[in-house]
Amino acid sequence: MHFTSQEPPPNQKKGSRTPIVIIPAATTSLITMLNAKELLQDLKFVTPEEKKKQGIHRDNEVLLQRRKDQIQPGGATVSVTVPYRIIDQPLKLAPQDW
Repeated sequence: MHFTSQEPPPNQKKGSRTPIVIIPAATTSLITMLNAKELLQDLKFVTPEEKKKQGIHRDNEVLLQRRKDQIQPGGATVSVTVPYRIIDQPLKLAPQDW
């Protein structure tokens, strides 16, 4: 029996299809949990230091939404929202997340 990477074996539970973005956990990184959402969702760079001055607290995980245009059969374009999960602790991921 042959399975592609897109379809799990029948006895295996299908994992989440939400893409996961792993960013550095270092506080000296240009991208941290403080500014990842603004950078990746709003396409605006604000330094982590500026976010700290604003009193923003660090989240363990961030869920963001990006708009994406998809071309449907027949050529019509539809705008869909795609969720992304942002984390900086990959060891907390479950095996099915990979």
